[in-house]
Amino acid sequence: MNKILNILSLVGSFMAVFGVLFLIQDLTLGSINRFSRIIILEILPLKYLVFTTTSLLFILKFIEFYTPNRN
Repeated sequence: MNKILNILSLVGSFMAVFGVLFLIQDLTLGSINRFSRIIILEILPLKYLVFTTTSLLFILKFIEFYTPNRN
């Protein structure tokens, strides 16, 4: 049960940080009209690919998640 709680804690923390970083980028850079109009394969806006990639790279490079040792 402790492993499941640790995994849920890590996934929740990762998703929360990812969401905040993505939202900050979308509210700042995503409001640029020229940048938000570029669409790849007629389905996916370029800004979603860029924001996802930069958020993941930032998390993997600069953020270290701590898992508590639950007994």
